[in-house]
Amino acid sequence: MGDLDKNIHRKDESSPYEKIIVNPVEKDKKEKGESYTSLKNATRTQIFATLVSCFKKFLFTVSSKEKLSFYNHQHLLENILAFRALLVILSGSDQSHHPDFTEQLTKVWHSLIEDCNALTLAKKGPAEILTKLNFFIAQIQSFPPGADHTLGYYFNHYAGANWIPFPFMELLQSLHREYTASPVISVLQNWITLLDDILTAAGIRLPSG
Repeated sequence: MGDLDKNIHRKDESSPYEKIIVNPVEKDKKEKGESYTSLKNATRTQIFATLVSCFKKFLFTVSSKEKLSFYNHQHLLENILAFRALLVILSGSDQSHHPDFTEQLTKVWHSLIEDCNALTLAKKGPAEILTKLNFFIAQIQSFPPGADHTLGYYFNHYAGANWIPFPFMELLQSLHREYTASPVISVLQNWITLLDDILTAAGIRLPSG
């Protein structure tokens, strides 16, 4: 048993059209068709009610193939907003030891990559958004720089697992603590700003404050 296996916490209860490659992960099959938890639903309800109604007005004018691409684009934007919301929560409170939070963060991450790849394969995704998103994903995949086991590594290898490696929790905790000490120049704030830039490029304006 290696050091990584020992340090675990058991749960109590750049081309815009280059596919993002991640290692296979074990996912809970029973949860494949389930929606995200209440936080994701709340985010979707509060932010996307108007946006979704606007999307629906245009669906009848496009072909079936274009509808699929259009849906993937919409779903991608939802996941960007959801991931941003989770980063904001992490910036405000230490969620590193909360299994529900880390599980949701990992699920949204994988859904984000799946949607990005679907648009990439269809070659229908807006190039500017995909370029910016690929850059953002690269930041997560390589954080912290030079580490053998990065944040992206844990996202890719521990989705659906019923335990959380301590190094994964420590990375999330360090992100929160850095933000608390220096919010303006923190890594979390930089990532949130990158996502804001993507949403702005997609024509979405987030409420100020």
